[in-house]
Amino acid sequence: MWEWIGPAVTASVVSGIVTATGWWASHRNSLEIEKLRRAEKIRDHKSALDAEIASNLGRFEAIDLAGHLSDMRGRFAAASTRGERYTPLVPRYATTFVFDSLLADISLLPNDAIDAVVRYYKCEHMLSLFVDDLRSEAFATRTNEIKGDMYADYIDIIGETMTLGRAARAVIARTGTEP
Repeated sequence: MWEWIGPAVTASVVSGIVTATGWWASHRNSLEIEKLRRAEKIRDHKSALDAEIASNLGRFEAIDLAGHLSDMRGRFAAASTRGERYTPLVPRYATTFVFDSLLADISLLPNDAIDAVVRYYKCEHMLSLFVDDLRSEAFATRTNEIKGDMYADYIDIIGETMTLGRAARAVIARTGTEP
């Protein structure tokens, strides 16, 4: 009954099994390598975002925001008493170049990290826009009282940015490399 199975058929079957096994092993190895590369890329992205957020927060953490606001309100009031306008110099902030460069790959991050990071950077962007307003000619022409209120809003946005930045860093630290 099995006489038709000769050396050629046996060789073909063995060759097919070896080829299929090789293909399967190669495919599995490729998937594993891709998984490792993705995990490395996620770790790199998280590390870069964490470093940028830490750097951004560092510019505010040394400041006593309540004390600073009190000092600024005093300056606005003193200028008003003298009949002068006071306009503080508000520095521009460095761009968020890490976030901007990683935005196209943001979907690689775990969902919790995406949410926290985007919330933080949205507030950072709002802060940057507010700084532009505080540096504008329109702001300079306002009364000291209005400037003081706007500056208080600025300090509030800094506080919110710091809160969101700390939260984003905590989420980045606790999440893994799985989406």
